[in-house]
Amino acid sequence: GLLPTTVPAPSVITFYDFAALAYPELYDPRERSYYDTIIPRSAQRASAVIAISERTKADAVRAFGLDEDKVVVTPLGVDPQFRPVPDAAQLVRDRYGVGPGYILGCVGSGHPRKNLKAVVSAFELMPGAGVDLVIVGSVQRDQEACALIEASPRRERIHALGYVPETDLPAIYSAAGALCFPSLFEGFGLPVLEAMACGVPVVCSNASTLPEVAGSAAALHEPKDVDQLLALLQTGLEDEHWRTQAQAAGLEQAARFSWARCTERTLQAYEAARHV
Repeated sequence: GLLPTTVPAPSVITFYDFAALAYPELYDPRERSYYDTIIPRSAQRASAVIAISERTKADAVRAFGLDEDKVVVTPLGVDPQFRPVPDAAQLVRDRYGVGPGYILGCVGSGHPRKNLKAVVSAFELMPGAGVDLVIVGSVQRDQEACALIEASPRRERIHALGYVPETDLPAIYSAAGALCFPSLFEGFGLPVLEAMACGVPVVCSNASTLPEVAGSAAALHEPKDVDQLLALLQTGLEDEHWRTQAQAAGLEQAARFSWARCTERTLQAYEAARHV
């Protein structure tokens, strides 16, 4: 946001991601110019800066020449509602008409940086016809992905649910065979941890913050390498030994991220701002 030229009290500004700088071609020119003019001035004027990941901190320091000590990292947390749901398969079948064991792709905004087209492309190459693809979020934001879905030879097995009630998300995660999250850029990547907390194996890209968030609990791939993504998805759905290890590691990884810790770190940032 924009801080006024003269700030009458200590101020704190929060950064979530710098995707518009990393992939300017995916953003409106007016939005990109915001990062070139208004945001740098606000960052410099702020008494303290919050970043939601170490990668976002590094991006802020590099982009705006900030002192590292001025930036406090406040990792996001996993809500307690995200846990394995015993009756998830029945709930998802009843409400959304999809059987369990599907690939859950790109939970989120549907912005082109989510790289939904890689999910669809890999899904089309999967041998056999027994698995479905479920997409949660606004697919319409990514016109290229929409066109791929509509033209897909497996269109009848692709279920674009749009936005769903947040209370249904734990069941939608829990009934999935794997989460596929091949995003080009994330400030954090909360769906990765939400899926892990629900006991679901995760295949995600190695871009931006995702290795930081996923740790060693996910299978990582180059975001634009569809063949590599396909191979990892097949492992994620078929290799029971890997699935068992990934589920256990995912539960441990998700447990490391809490809103209590996020709150504590946020308070530290505001306390630091008082003494600037």
